[in-house]
Amino acid sequence: MNADPKTTFAKRLEQARKMRGLSLRALSQEVQGVVTYAALHKYEKAAMLPGSDVLVALAGALKQSADFFFRPLTVSLQKLSSASVPPCP
Repeated sequence: MNADPKTTFAKRLEQARKMRGLSLRALSQEVQGVVTYAALHKYEKAAMLPGSDVLVALAGALKQSADFFFRPLTVSLQKLSSASVPPCP
C-alpha cells in the first residue's frame, strides 16, 4: 500500500527537524524567510506540501537530500536467536 505523500513528508520533516534539534520557529529562521512557522506547522500536520524552492531550502537547512522527505518509512524486524547475539563483556 502506498503512503500519502503529505503524510510521508510530514513525518520525515518532523524526523529531520528533531534530529537537528530544531523547533519549528528555529527552522523557519534557518531557512531565512523562505518559509514561515505557520507553513512549517501545516507541513508537519500533513495539511499541505511545499513547493520545490521550499523543499530545497528545507533539505539544505536539515542536512538531508530532497528525496529523504518522500522515502517510505519502513521498519524491518527479524527473529534473533541467542546464538547470533554476542556475549556481554
